[in-house]
Amino acid sequence: MMERTGTILERLVLWCAAAFFTVASLQSARTALRGNLVSVALGLVLAGALAFAAAVLLAKYWRMGERGTAGCIFAFRFLVVIFLSLVLETQPVSDFSRTYTAAHQLVDGSKAYLQEFYLTKWPYQTGYVVYESIFVRLFGDNLFPLQFVNAIWMGGTGALVYLIGCKLLPKQYALAGALLYALYPAPYYMAAVLTNQHIGGFLYYLAIYLLIRKTELSPVQACAVGALTALANALRPEGIVFVAAFLVWRVLSALRDGLKQWKREILCMVAFLVAWAILGAAISGAIIVSGVHPDGLKNNTPYWKFLEGLNQDSNGGWSQADTDNYLMLPLDEVNDAMREEVLRRLQVGPIALAKLAVRKIGVLWGGAEDLFWQFGHLDQSVKIGPISVGQILSLFTWVDKGYYQVILLLALIGAVFLALRREGSGLLLYPAVLFCGFFAVYLMIEVQVRYRYTAMPAVFLLAAAGLQGMETVLRRDTAKGNAGKNKGKGKAKKKAA
Repeated sequence: MMERTGTILERLVLWCAAAFFTVASLQSARTALRGNLVSVALGLVLAGALAFAAAVLLAKYWRMGERGTAGCIFAFRFLVVIFLSLVLETQPVSDFSRTYTAAHQLVDGSKAYLQEFYLTKWPYQTGYVVYESIFVRLFGDNLFPLQFVNAIWMGGTGALVYLIGCKLLPKQYALAGALLYALYPAPYYMAAVLTNQHIGGFLYYLAIYLLIRKTELSPVQACAVGALTALANALRPEGIVFVAAFLVWRVLSALRDGLKQWKREILCMVAFLVAWAILGAAISGAIIVSGVHPDGLKNNTPYWKFLEGLNQDSNGGWSQADTDNYLMLPLDEVNDAMREEVLRRLQVGPIALAKLAVRKIGVLWGGAEDLFWQFGHLDQSVKIGPISVGQILSLFTWVDKGYYQVILLLALIGAVFLALRREGSGLLLYPAVLFCGFFAVYLMIEVQVRYRYTAMPAVFLLAAAGLQGMETVLRRDTAKGNAGKNKGKGKAKKKAA
């Protein structure tokens, strides 16, 4: 009974993932049709050719081991990021500028950042400010050291996609997914930006690698994963999605196995949650005790993300009007005002909320990458040979859109393939649960295109499963065709006899 329940729930998650990918793919295609179709087609061809080459040719000729392959992927991504950082000389803007300025003030002994609304309203960003302040203290006002370590984190994430893939898939498909991710343009459009997404993404996927590295999860291993997730959350506060995904995954896996080791599973989940809670509290407490911020890693405006996520006029994105009307209120008034407005926005009715959800999916999962963060300082009218910088950036935008469209379709195929597979999804259930978690959370809170960054490695793992599914179907059809031909030849021989 338990096994059947677990199998049903597992397939439900996979079909949900397939449904989400379907809507995202349609929204992405809609965006693509409004863009430069030639560039979109170039991206489609590029991703399609890479998928074929990785799944077929590399599987046949690539002979390097796991460590060597992971090292090659790391080196490639690292060098690309270093090149972009040196050439572009990107300067921090908006929130990235605020955290970098706060890091300088912290090093200088100033507490001016405590008077600014950014860290007053969102103290949980202080963890990343402390991280940046280490490099400011060591190297002064020099962006490159931070960009250098960003290259390490991005290279490491690329290697982890491959190493995780090797635990979830046959190696040729792990290699295919890792290669597609290594050449995926979008992350490089944020390469030189001082965003906490780079280190956060690396730490989260390092935790996933530790989670699935061994066949059976032990309480000690779960404790290490929980602690690493807490550290990642202190730098990039998306940890709640990973915590929820871990718990759902372990419960579904335990049910699928008939609760044969339910005591061990409970111990693992408790160890994970205890490590997550203790280290998170310890980091927050250290920030308070050290005098960096009196509120530690607290969120002083917990309704803000929901307020923005329910804004019909901004399609769930940031709103200047909401900033002026709510965010600038005194701390003792802001939460009551935001809570009342959130409740009011929830009362618009299910049809209006459903339409908003579709538009938000279009922004987050269907939108074209925003190149402003890294390339916004460039003069787009400047010519490089026969074309302008603006035309080059347009090419970058729409090639990425075509590439991204292929990945969504492959991930959709992967989710369907896993849902239909008799032997189940195995460890691939985890990236499906994780993607569903990201998808669901961002239906409720503020969206920006760049917020899909951390979810994308999981999407590429499912895309790799899509390649496996396609090849499985093709082999089956080929085998049936050959069997039919052989049967026909046998009949012909009998008649001749």
